[in-house]
Parts: sequence; structure tokens; C-alpha cells
Amino acid sequence: MTTWTRVRRRAAAGEELRVGVIGAGYVGRGLAHLLHRLDGFRCALVVNRTPERAVEALRFAGARDVAVVDTPDAAREAIGRGVPAVTADPAVAIALDELDVLVEGTGSLDYGAGVVVAALAAGRRVVSINAEVDATIG
Repeated sequence: MTTWTRVRRRAAAGEELRVGVIGAGYVGRGLAHLLHRLDGFRCALVVNRTPERAVEALRFAGARDVAVVDTPDAAREAIGRGVPAVTADPAVAIALDELDVLVEGTGSLDYGAGVVVAALAAGRRVVSINAEVDATIG
């Protein structure tokens, strides 16, 4: 069974894959936009050192309401209501069982590597689309 078949089955059952996107630059913004249009996926949280950029990325993707949060509890509440959340603190994303996967796409070597290592240490599923981290660390 392919990944897309599983995603379609989950979507038909009303179960979305909730994605946390780390980074709201070119890559993160594009990913948020794509996730908004794919059945079975939901961009539930965007982490960016500048929260305003993350809000802009979600609005560009089509989100009407966006919650700016600074604690895991506030993020849980927003995600539970179906409202995408934004935070400047990657620890908020890492703390959330409500996210099925974190996608790191900042383009920053030090920051990106730190977030990936912390997320993996916490037992989170992580996808890296950060070329700098991938080329340097693997």
C-alpha cells in the first residue's frame, strides 16, 4: 500500500495528517500553501523566529483565522478548534502530540540541525527539507 493510498483512506475517514512546519521562508511558505490544498493534510502549526512571517505564510496558503501562541497548551487549543497556530518557539511544536509530523525547512544549518535533533530526541517524526542540514549532517 502506498503512502498516498493511506492518506486518501485517512482523509475519507475524516482523519487528517497534522503537520508542523518549521520555517516560513520560501520553502516553508510553499509547503504551507501545498498542504492547504492536499486532501488528508493540514498545516496545523508554523514555527518561525518572526511570527509575523508565519502568519503571512498561512494567510497566503488560505487560512482565515490564525492563532499566535507561545505555549503548548495554547497551541493545542487552537489546533483542536481547527485553527492553524503560529509560534516563535520550536519547543512548542516538539511538545505537541497533536502533530503527526514536523517538517524542518528553514535553510539554516545551526537552527535547523538543533530543531531536528531536539525533535528526534523527543521521539517525534521529522522530515527535513533543509538542504544545508541534509548536506552537512545527513
